[in-house]
Amino acid sequence: MLQLNDRSGNKRPLWLVDSEYRIGAGAECELKLDVPGLANHEASLTIAGDTVSLATKNTNSLIKVNGESVKGIVPLAHGDAIQVGGLIFDLIDPKQRKVEPVVKVSTNTHLWRLQPLNSALSSREFAIETTAVLGRSKECDITLGVSHLSRRHAELRVTPAGLEVIDLNSSNGTYVNGSKVSKAVLKAGDELSFDTLRFQVVSPASEAVGKSSQEDDLDKTTMRPAISNEELSKSLDGGKKPAGQDSAAPVKRAVDKPLKKVSPTEAVASQSSEESSSNGKYLIIAAALVVAVAGAWFMLKG
Repeated sequence: MLQLNDRSGNKRPLWLVDSEYRIGAGAECELKLDVPGLANHEASLTIAGDTVSLATKNTNSLIKVNGESVKGIVPLAHGDAIQVGGLIFDLIDPKQRKVEPVVKVSTNTHLWRLQPLNSALSSREFAIETTAVLGRSKECDITLGVSHLSRRHAELRVTPAGLEVIDLNSSNGTYVNGSKVSKAVLKAGDELSFDTLRFQVVSPASEAVGKSSQEDDLDKTTMRPAISNEELSKSLDGGKKPAGQDSAAPVKRAVDKPLKKVSPTEAVASQSSEESSSNGKYLIIAAALVVAVAGAWFMLKG
C-alpha cells in the first residue's frame, strides 16, 4: 500500500487505499489544499494496485513532479515528489523505504536503552541518558524517518522509578506490551511499540546482572580428576622426555603380609617350646663348665 506524505509534516500521511484521489482547493477534494491560484479540482491521482498515475485537469497546472511541470497523465513511482505551489508531497512505498535513523543520544551500555526488534533497525541501539524525544522530526533526540511516526511521537524520561514513556498525542499511539498507553513506567524486558516499530527495553540493572553472572563464573573453582605421577611429569615438562630415556617406572610399594591368626592352644605350645629350648641351652653350658673344672683338677693332681 502506497502513502502520500507531506514533507513539512503539517498534514497526516495519506494512505492510498481508494482508486482515485482529487487534488484541489474544492471541499470535495480528498486532498484539499489552500494554495493561491489552485483550481477547485486541479488534478487526480489514480491507483491500481502498486501503480499510481497523476492526471492534471488544466494546461497551466500548478503541479510539478520532481521539480518539473507536468501536463496530461504522468506515471508515478516510489520516491517521486509532487509539488503543489509551495507544498511538497512524497510518494512512499513503505515496503521499499529504508529507515535511516538519526541518533543524538549516547550509546553507553550503562544507561537505559531501546533495542530494536525490527529487522530494518537491527544494527541500531538507542540509549537514554536523561530525557529524549522520539519522532519523525529532525529536531527530535531520536529521529526515525518512518511515516507512521508523528513529528514528536513520544518522550522518554529516566526517573528513580524507571524509564518513563509519555505519548505526545501521536496519531498512531504508543504501546507497552501490546497495550496502548498515554504514560507508563517501563521495566527491563518490556516491549515498547510506536505503531509498527518495536523495541525491547534494557535497563542498566539487567546489564549489571549479566556482568555479575560472568564474573561469578570466572571466580568459580574448576575441579578436575586426579592425575598420575607420569601425567604430572609430562605436564610439567611439556609432555616431552629426553632422548633415549624412558619414563620413570612406577614406584613399587611393599605390601605387608597379613598376620596369621593363632589359636590359644597353639600359643601355649609355642611358648612351652621356646621355654624348653632356653632350658636346654642352660644345661649344656652347665655341663661344659663341669667338664672344664674336672679337667683342670686332674691336671693339677697329676
